[in-house]
Parts: sequence; C-alpha cells; structure tokens
Amino acid sequence: MARGHAVVRVLAALANSAMVLYIYAVHLWEFNWDNLGSAGNSRRLADYVWRWELEPAFEHLRVLSFSDAMLQKLDIYMLVGTPVAIVYFILERNRIRWLQAVVMQSLPIGQAKRAASWLEAYLWTLSAGLVCILMLSCFHIELPRAHYMCAAGAFGFCMLSICVYMSAPVDFSLIAAQANSDDQHDDDFAVWALWLRNLVRPTIKVVLALHVVTLVAAIWKIERLGDNFAALIFGIFETSVIVAYQLFLAVFAFDDAMVGRGLSQKQEPLKQNPGSLSKTARLLAACQ
Repeated sequence: MARGHAVVRVLAALANSAMVLYIYAVHLWEFNWDNLGSAGNSRRLADYVWRWELEPAFEHLRVLSFSDAMLQKLDIYMLVGTPVAIVYFILERNRIRWLQAVVMQSLPIGQAKRAASWLEAYLWTLSAGLVCILMLSCFHIELPRAHYMCAAGAFGFCMLSICVYMSAPVDFSLIAAQANSDDQHDDDFAVWALWLRNLVRPTIKVVLALHVVTLVAAIWKIERLGDNFAALIFGIFETSVIVAYQLFLAVFAFDDAMVGRGLSQKQEPLKQNPGSLSKTARLLAACQ
C-alpha cells in the first residue's frame, strides 16, 4: 500500500506539472511577439500606486504571467489541480503523522517534541498554500486585487512550508541508527536516510533557491512595468517555480515507501516518556 502511495504521489506531480507547462506553453504560442521589449515605456509599480493608477498597473502586471495564461484554461486548471491538491494533502498528512510518530520513538523526548511541532507547522503552512492555489481559480486575474492576494499567499505559504520543513530539528541519521539497532529491521531506514541526505535535501534546496530567484524576477518586473522582456523572464521563472514545487512534493515518495514502518517500541527514548507509547502506537496504526 505504501509503495502504491508513492506511485500516486509521483503521478500527481507529473499530472500537475504537465498541466502547468501546457497552459503556459499555449499562452506563449498565442502571444503577440511584436510587442516584446517596449522597455522605453517602462515605469515602476510604485509610480502607478503613487498616482493611484491601479488599472493600468494591473494590466501590465498580468502580461506573460501564468495568472494570465490560466485565465483561458480555468477548466483544465480545476480539473487537474483540485484532485492533485487533495492527493497532496492526504499523502502529506499521512507522511507527517508517520514521521511524527517515528521521531517520538527515536529521538530524545525534548528534541522529539520540538521536531513534531515543526512538522505540524509545516503541514499547516502547506495546507494554507494549497488552499490559496485552488482559490486562484475563483479569484482569477480579472479580479486583480483578490487574485494578487491569493497569489502572494500561495507563493508565500509554499515557500514558507519549504523553509519550515528544512528547519525542523529531525535527526534522520539518529532515526536510521535506532532502526538498525532493532533486529526487526534490515537497513531500510539507513537507505532511506541516505536518500534524504544525498537526493531529497539537495533537491529541496534547489527548489528553495528557485523561489528566491523568482522573487528577484518579480521585483525586476514591478520595477519595469511595460517592459515585456522583464515580464517574460518573470513568467518563465513563475511557471518554473510552480513546477519545482511539484518536484518538492514528489521527492517525498521515498517517505511514502516507508510509511507504516515503525521503530521497535523498546527503544530507549520511549523509556524516558512511557506515556507517549500509546499515542505513538496510534499514530503508526493510522498510517498503515
């Protein structure tokens, strides 16, 4: 069952990535490239806001953005995006509950509680990001004020979820060591920890770096509204970061393959906190 969840996660990521790339590729294909690069007419967003010329500012902001691209494909966006978001939430909830149970069994109780709290915060920020992403279909670009609030929430919460997850004080090496000390396990946890160190965490760092680059591109765009070349650069990075977030969630397929496996309940950290045994057992049972 766990391996099936891993396959479902990867398929969901591929489906969402294909949908995003298709929508933006069609938008680029239909764009009037004769209008590219009118840099001489560029103005800063602050200039428009200062004069309270919001409507022309909104028109410049939407040019070559994914938000503008999805306007003509809202049906596809919802048809693919909604079930994918639901799948992500269910899989991440199960994964985080399992991971919380494992850290409660393998880490010293103080560190385990802090790690579990960080993982819970990650799940909430991820959920908020997914909600904002789905709300973009209702508050589309023709409702610019609400749209940009949702878009900022989606970008902000998704980036924050990565930062929170990377900052969680989870010692995966210690988890693997605890697992290997139990004769009921082979080296599955050690292999899992190796994948996390050599593939998952470097991938997450690349995705986070792409968020930062996209933010820089956004600042460049709002400083040069009317310059369609700047708009194109931002649009490409905006679309890339959406796809990259699918990669961020897809790499946790390694965790999905481990969900349902628990450490021995005879591990030393549990002796430090006997009352946590029943709670941990329930969490592990819920993930199976």
